[in-house]
Amino acid sequence: MAIEYYGDIITKYEQIHKKPYIGYFSPEGTLVDYNSEKNESHTYLDNIVAWTFLLWVQDSFDEFRNKDIKIEFNLDNPTNKNKNILILQRDLLNFLRMAENDQNFINTLRSKIDFERIPNYNDQNDNLFGRYNTRELLFFLKDICVEYLGYDSIEQITPDAKMLEFNHNHFDPRSEEDKPRFITTSNLNVNDRFYNYLLMNWKIQRVPRYTYDSEKNMFTKDINEVLSFQSEKDMAFEEEIRSIKKLVPLKEREKYFR
Repeated sequence: MAIEYYGDIITKYEQIHKKPYIGYFSPEGTLVDYNSEKNESHTYLDNIVAWTFLLWVQDSFDEFRNKDIKIEFNLDNPTNKNKNILILQRDLLNFLRMAENDQNFINTLRSKIDFERIPNYNDQNDNLFGRYNTRELLFFLKDICVEYLGYDSIEQITPDAKMLEFNHNHFDPRSEEDKPRFITTSNLNVNDRFYNYLLMNWKIQRVPRYTYDSEKNMFTKDINEVLSFQSEKDMAFEEEIRSIKKLVPLKEREKYFR
């Protein structure tokens, strides 16, 4: 099922805040705004999802282990503007409870950390695990959200095809036609799910999807991903999108949204 097109909302955000929008689509297709209330982006430690993950990482190493650590979240307030980000936090917590049992995942996590850069915890001027480690861990957090939780990340790419990640100060004033968006997803049927976005010249990057095997206590790569599976329906959508883009100008394509 095609995700509703949120391009206008994202563009308006960037015009107001003068910086790239960073967010996700949930597995259900809702827009998750990862930018914190303080108008910072993916690196900012006040973001509740990033902070949850970094606390868990700190707690997961023997020298800092504390099994009784509790991270609270509340989904009971229907007026909470951050409900979708809180749901992402809940999904991440449920994931981490399983991930702790998978030694391969823990080894991957350890490989992201430069232990020589872990600061003295009595120094209040150091970020958790230091700036370098925090940056690397937050890149890995995005991979977790996409590859393990089934979220889709939203980013800009520059003319040289580099994604604008973890950059607080860059704002790109180019038009939407010259400013491509990048969606990273582990979803198999990308033409069905991102039909409207592909019509509007967004780019899609596929990455592996991992699921948890409770008998083996480990995450395994989806067999369909290994086989580069694509349904006949999705292949038909691909041809349909290609035809519309060839014949219809960008400004008129919204009438073909699904």
